[in-house]
Amino acid sequence: MDERRWSAMMAVPLGEEAVIHHRHPRVRGYYSNHGSSGDGGTSTELSNVIGASLHVIVSCTDRKTMTVPEALQLRHYRSNDPVGMHRRWVTALDAHTADPLEVRDLYSGDHWKQVRELVAGVRRAGRQAQLWVLSAGYGVLHETDTIHPYSATFAPNQSDVDMPVVLDKGDQAIRDSVVPEDSFDDRRAALRRWWRYLTDRGEMTPRRMVGSLRELLGDARARESNVLVVASPWYLDAVADDLGRGVDALARPVEQVSIVSLGGRRLANDRKCREPLDRFLLDFDTRVSRVVGGAQNALNARVARALVERIGDRPCSRQNMERELAQMMRGLDPLEVVQRIPMTDEEVLGWIRQQIIHRVLPGFEATAGGAYPAKSELLRDLRAEGKACEQKRFGRLYTTVLAEGAR
Repeated sequence: MDERRWSAMMAVPLGEEAVIHHRHPRVRGYYSNHGSSGDGGTSTELSNVIGASLHVIVSCTDRKTMTVPEALQLRHYRSNDPVGMHRRWVTALDAHTADPLEVRDLYSGDHWKQVRELVAGVRRAGRQAQLWVLSAGYGVLHETDTIHPYSATFAPNQSDVDMPVVLDKGDQAIRDSVVPEDSFDDRRAALRRWWRYLTDRGEMTPRRMVGSLRELLGDARARESNVLVVASPWYLDAVADDLGRGVDALARPVEQVSIVSLGGRRLANDRKCREPLDRFLLDFDTRVSRVVGGAQNALNARVARALVERIGDRPCSRQNMERELAQMMRGLDPLEVVQRIPMTDEEVLGWIRQQIIHRVLPGFEATAGGAYPAKSELLRDLRAEGKACEQKRFGRLYTTVLAEGAR
């Protein structure tokens, strides 16, 4: 497959009113279940949702409560024809016969737990809050939309990550990245084009309450709502055009919009991708983990939850967010930065094999329980040597070596 040609085709400019010239089967979805016309919504229920005092918009997560069927893994639809790729992908989503789940019941993991608690806290304080998900497989999802388990991500491949943040992606999701490894500019153009495909109201699967962020925030009923975006840098970059148009329709964007994105400032300040959204980014770094705790791949969600809890029954305005974040960061000493040498998959595999050769007694088979040193022990030793490997990737490579029957 010619990955560069695919990326270049994804970068072809797409006008604001352009459409994708294909059609796909329709399936029973949100509109038939909830009584909306599917044209932006006219029901009382939809009006209450759009007019909420706070809209929380978050990245999706690769962690699911159900196994993702092979037919709904994006890797199987990769093509140098992006339009055809999208058509086959949406057709697969529509054709899947298993009963769908509500969004809030499908995702799992710490990121999703923190997000759910954030929204629940706002509602306990007596305010309306609505939860929306930025999905690389479906587009904009409301927590009550019904979807199938799927695997698709805007996060780049592991070897292509050059930002000092841990992105929330698992081994499966890495293989199901929307964009293959390629140049920075090609990837950004491809991400945004794919998002345009997903948010084209005439082409999308009909399981969704709204078609795009522009449609959601551009609705007059949302004009006075506060907006809290909790997203990894690559998701933020993918939806930047759509989010920017929606934000522009708000009554007082600078007062109403807050973006929590570790690493987002670096992305926004890069000369190649300067975006007006950078004015809404809240400034923090990994030192805040001393206050909110938890793993770094859920740090955005933990920070957002902590801010909302500290604000209490006050409005979740940008001013209140900034004030509470400044209090959280005050007096924190810089985290110690450990410089380690990155390793390729082959280098890590070779290192693990050598460790097993030296540590495992001769004659032990791969199936012998307890014969091999623990994964966590080996990872600690590798890092003690000043070498770097992300925990999930190390676990996958460790399992590969065990499957080889190395001794």
